Amino acid sequence: ESVSFDGGGQVSFRGQRYLVTWPDQTTVEVIDHRVILDVVVRLAPARAGAVTGLLGNGDGNSANDLTTSDGEVVDLSGLAPDSMLER
Repeated sequence: ESVSFDGGGQVSFRGQRYLVTWPDQTTVEVIDHRVILDVVVRLAPARAGAVTGLLGNGDGNSANDLTTSDGEVVDLSGLAPDSMLER
């Protein structure tokens, strides 16, 4: 099933899977596993590198995804993945 919006967007759902599509073809997919949700955001190609926020800027370069409010890239390359976990 699906629901369309006046501005061109759409929400479709089948079983435990929901897909939100914006007019520019940006999508968010949510899969409900009952105890967790998988959320996948896919930007339209025209938006790559032109956004900011929690998920980075969408330019395909994960090394510059974490930035300060001043736009300075935070370098995490020297950290081992396990060092970020509490023990």
